[in-house]
Amino acid sequence: MTDKGRQLLEEQLKMRAHCLDRKFFVPPFMGVFWMRIPPEKANEIRQSFRRLLHSLIGLGLTLEERFDEQAIKEASMVLNETSRRLEEIKKKLKGEKT
Repeated sequence: MTDKGRQLLEEQLKMRAHCLDRKFFVPPFMGVFWMRIPPEKANEIRQSFRRLLHSLIGLGLTLEERFDEQAIKEASMVLNETSRRLEEIKKKLKGEKT
């Protein structure tokens, strides 16, 4: 990588970190998913989602700086388990077999 390319990459990482600190990464459209949920419960799930998204972005930024294959394996296992459990909850709500 050239010096100019490395400098650009460093600037982008700094901008990402700055935006992450300011919590700019919660997509506004995500609120649409919880329009029919009572507001206090929607806030609860919104906060959980925000925390998850913040963690994913932080992990991604850290892995860009310090790649670690074991961390990727662990994160993949956690995400797969989380997805499986959320899918089970959805199936229960729909009355499907899990």
